[in-house]
Amino acid sequence: MLVVRVAGALALAAILWGAPPARADSATQVIGKLDDTLLEVMRNAASLGFQGRADKLRPVLTQAYDLEAMGRTAVGRAWDSASAEQKAKLNELFERFTVANYASRFDGYDGEKFEILGERTTPRGMIVSTRIVQPEKKPVKIDYVMRSEGDSYRVVDVFLDSAISEVATRRSEFTSIISRSGFDGLLASLRAASERLERDASP
Repeated sequence: MLVVRVAGALALAAILWGAPPARADSATQVIGKLDDTLLEVMRNAASLGFQGRADKLRPVLTQAYDLEAMGRTAVGRAWDSASAEQKAKLNELFERFTVANYASRFDGYDGEKFEILGERTTPRGMIVSTRIVQPEKKPVKIDYVMRSEGDSYRVVDVFLDSAISEVATRRSEFTSIISRSGFDGLLASLRAASERLERDASP
């Protein structure tokens, strides 16, 4: 009878106050969804084509990655002096470049597997460690640095083999372009890089 009374009380609470909100994805679950999508895209790469891969990847990438924060960090101090229009255009072009880069890189399947090794909390944020296992090749280790945003987690940096930071690499490239050609030069360079990836990967 006690179980029945407790169940009845919980049911009444759900009616009065509503069901509890769905639990947000953990950092590991966010990366798991990303890996699942990448694997699906790789397995169907030929039938999807470049545009199909890009269309399937875009919503997952923009949900998993804080691309605005990554682009802002990559630009460095030049962000503070950029106009609102330049910042908006950078966000747009950095997303386009990121999607095109993924769609061109994950363009086939040869028995690869994605494995999540675990997550840990560090001063930089939550780190989810993964690796891509490739037949007859050395596994590729990828660490995702993630920070909580609202009720979920988003990627703010990616480390290849625990050493090469994606954001640090982009910052070196971007600041070099800005020093030579200004902020508009960076925007033109990003646009050209995206167009090149889209052109070269398309039939």
